[in-house]
This record gives sequence, structure tokens and C-alpha cells, in this order.
Amino acid sequence: MAADPVGIVLVFLVIVIALVLFVTEPVPIDVTALGIMVTLIVLGPWTGLSP
Repeated sequence: MAADPVGIVLVFLVIVIALVLFVTEPVPIDVTALGIMVTLIVLGPWTGLSP
């Protein structure tokens, strides 16, 4: 099974955004964590990740 480059880019983008949000804390950490979880669930069809 070949890796999907779009899925890889989306996941790395979510990781980078998560790190920035955790470090700068513009919103509380728990809201950031829930937002990341929801984002990964919504992007599931494109990334191939399952919740």
C-alpha cells in the first residue's frame, strides 16, 4: 500500500499547528486538545486515520 502524500501533509500540518497552539496557549490546552481530536476525525477520510 502506497502512502498518500496529501494525507501525510495534512497530518504533519495538524501536528505543527497543535505544537504552536500548545506552546503559545492562545486558547486553553483542553480546548486545543479537543480541537485536534475533532480535526483528525473530520480529516479521517483524507488521511486514512481512524478515530
